[in-house]
Amino acid sequence: MQSKEIKLLGICGSLRKESYNKHLLDLLQQHLKAEHIDLECINLLDYELPLYNHDIASTGNIPQAVHTLRQLLEDSHGLLLVTPEYCGSVPGALKNAIDWLSIPLDREDAVYAAFKDKPWGIAIATTSKVGGLKCVEHLRGIAGSVGSVTMPRALVIHETQELTAIKLQHVSRFVQTLAKFVRRWYGE
Repeated sequence: MQSKEIKLLGICGSLRKESYNKHLLDLLQQHLKAEHIDLECINLLDYELPLYNHDIASTGNIPQAVHTLRQLLEDSHGLLLVTPEYCGSVPGALKNAIDWLSIPLDREDAVYAAFKDKPWGIAIATTSKVGGLKCVEHLRGIAGSVGSVTMPRALVIHETQELTAIKLQHVSRFVQTLAKFVRRWYGE
């Protein structure tokens, strides 16, 4: 029996052109194809998102980029966030996007509606020998606050500048686990 095609939205938390996390997101996208999962990757630089400000949101003059990103999120079965850890937490650009996506877009819309019951996968690439775990914990906390659930295990690859065969095995296992997690979430 063939599983239905699952579509995930992939967001890189790094804005750097040659980001290790961007490369990891591309690698995960390739591996997910083998699992019949479509990963639509976006670059936050392609969306004009001002710093979140409730005064802007409350006027109803919500930036078009928010509407576009919201539609991409609503059309997906879940999220794959691939991000560096900045100062022991979530990079500002990624957190800003999550903040904008969490607001109601009209009177009938609920707070956090776009995230409700969406599974999240989290992956982090770091050039250090340690790090990444604080960002994972912060993203798990955010996911729970917006009504989402995170995959129990995140992928954290240290010293990413060299992708060894062992590190690639971790990528492969993460993708298989992510595919099972999302399919189970949707009752397959």
